[in-house]
Amino acid sequence: MKLIIFLIFFYFTQSLLATDKYFDIYVDSSNHWNSNISSISHPDKIKIDLEFCHNFNPDTFRTIISFIKKECNVKELRISCDNESLRLASNLQDLSNLEVLIVEAKLEKLPNLNKLNRLKRIKFYSLDTLSHELDNCLNLESLEIEKIKSFYPAICSLRKLTFLKLGGDFDNIPKEINQLIKLDTLVLEDTYIKSLPNTISEIESLRFINLFNTLFNEEQNQKIKLNHYCNLIWGSLRLNNRIVKENDIFKPEELKKLDSITCSNKNLTFIDNYICIAGFDVVKKSQLPKLTTEQRNVIKGFVETYEKNKDKFKARLFARIDVTDKFKNIFTIEKRIYISD
Repeated sequence: MKLIIFLIFFYFTQSLLATDKYFDIYVDSSNHWNSNISSISHPDKIKIDLEFCHNFNPDTFRTIISFIKKECNVKELRISCDNESLRLASNLQDLSNLEVLIVEAKLEKLPNLNKLNRLKRIKFYSLDTLSHELDNCLNLESLEIEKIKSFYPAICSLRKLTFLKLGGDFDNIPKEINQLIKLDTLVLEDTYIKSLPNTISEIESLRFINLFNTLFNEEQNQKIKLNHYCNLIWGSLRLNNRIVKENDIFKPEELKKLDSITCSNKNLTFIDNYICIAGFDVVKKSQLPKLTTEQRNVIKGFVETYEKNKDKFKARLFARIDVTDKFKNIFTIEKRIYISD
């Protein structure tokens, strides 16, 4: 009897784990593709892997989407591409049951996705422009775009959004943001935002705003009255006195003189830091922003090794700090930078 119960439990847990698995469609350098989805009927999570296809044919993309529509009941689609840019297939919106769309690629623009009215989550690595391609995605709850050129007003028409994360070189938040009446979390980290519009105070649901590594200064925005429950964090991660943004380039000489890793602000308290270079721990965990002599020497040694072998590999430094806010919430701020002349 115990054996039967164990087997039932085993198969039940395996079925739960299987629901988290993507079924991959690989496209090779010749635009040939294959899939293992025949191993399960109607998989609901598909990943299209274009990492090794450097001359991707758009017709191949449309064919794959047609195949998915016919053979699968896909609810989550992830597209991974190593090309400089990717154009999504126009028939993507035929996947009418799609709820999650993740694209790890640089997109210049979107096709019309207005038939995808079941979408609840979208995550893009990079997107140049956005107009009315999402206007009918009225059930969208989460939108993440790591790099976008502007905070386009069209985003403010997605009134069921509870989570919005945008990054890029823009410096303005549209006043129409007050239309996002269900917004709970707003993340505009690594942008050039200097101030918040007055209309943001009208969003009663807003609980968290992250303006870390922006040009925002709370002292210059005292007229903005956020609701009592809204937690605003801002400031910057600094190596010595230089503000660090994701994928910044630091010269070897700068890192040889690295003396501290700090968080410069008045509303966050430093807890500890961690640094690694090329996958090797330099500072495993330190509760002091100031680096010790031993730690500085280790960093200097890594950088000198890089200088001797810089033609053979790219070296990256990973810096992380843990901070706490006035509500005792703990946040982890992390950045990767390149070492280059």
